[in-house]
Amino acid sequence: KQTAARRELHQAVARRDYAALKATLEAEAVKQLLLDVEVMWGKRELDALAFAQDEVAEAEPIRSMEEILAEEELQRCEEEKRREAEIDAAWQKVQAAIDADDEKQLVKLLQDFKGILPAEKVEKAQRRQPAMFARAEMRRELALAMKTPENTEKLMFVIAAAKRSCLPQAEVLQAEQVLKEAVDARKACKKQASEASRMASQPSQASQAEARNANGKKEPQTQLERAVSANDKQLIKEALNELKASGKSTMETSLLYAAARKDFG
Repeated sequence: KQTAARRELHQAVARRDYAALKATLEAEAVKQLLLDVEVMWGKRELDALAFAQDEVAEAEPIRSMEEILAEEELQRCEEEKRREAEIDAAWQKVQAAIDADDEKQLVKLLQDFKGILPAEKVEKAQRRQPAMFARAEMRRELALAMKTPENTEKLMFVIAAAKRSCLPQAEVLQAEQVLKEAVDARKACKKQASEASRMASQPSQASQAEARNANGKKEPQTQLERAVSANDKQLIKEALNELKASGKSTMETSLLYAAARKDFG
């Protein structure tokens, strides 16, 4: 035990451990095991360590209250600047989503920056959401109608709704151009069908020449001519209805009827 107590004393001195050396010298059990000369040597080393600590403490400058307050104010200003920069960066992204009219991105950013943006900026952005959502829905309906432009009635209905909405005029004009092209295409198809029907109902010049008999008299070729030649009112009525159904105008039908009566009536 004496050897252990002596080793503990010497190790504390070697480490210059003020707290451990003081605890060793104050322990009654240790003092009883050490020689008086060893205890005196340990106390001298303890006093030397205490003096050295006092010199270090005196060497450190003592800051005044004004210096402490100034340092705290500087830290507060730096934190405030950092916070303002963070808010500005977040708001720029939110404003970009508003300018792009991207309602989904706006919702995502407001969720991401929750706790960063102040309440007044969040409310300002949220006031834009209803109109942005309405435009997004109108765009979806317009895009869907433009995929099937042949359904001109539906496209016209959606365009009319888009004009009453807050959708930009340029997007409405694009849809109107698609509608115009679809209407023109439908008219062209009808015209081609009418022309083909007209050509089919008219006998060719060769057929007309063959229809003449030896005396040079024309033979009835069309349904109307045969009906007039037979003087059958019911057949005449049916022939006239057939001409109208094929796309002939009232004027054209009247002229064909007059010609048939002249030749075969």
